[in-house]
Amino acid sequence: MYFDPRPKTRKEDFFNRENELKQFENVLPYASLIVVTGLRRTGKTSFVDVALSSTDHPYVFLDMRDLRVVPSRTEIIRKIETAF
Repeated sequence: MYFDPRPKTRKEDFFNRENELKQFENVLPYASLIVVTGLRRTGKTSFVDVALSSTDHPYVFLDMRDLRVVPSRTEIIRKIETAF
């Protein structure tokens, strides 16, 4: 559904980003860290969800939005532990 405000997870629901998805798939085998940046509400989470679900590569998705501006090392480690 195109106008659903929740992040997309299926390629069929993700509109007009085929070139970016292809670039992501081409870089994925060579990169150990990929950072997706952009303005608010432009589909970054949807892009990452769709791109990673269409590959067979193992991944960890860390949502750091609820951390403080300058998080402590303990908070970051706790996030990583929770993801695994």
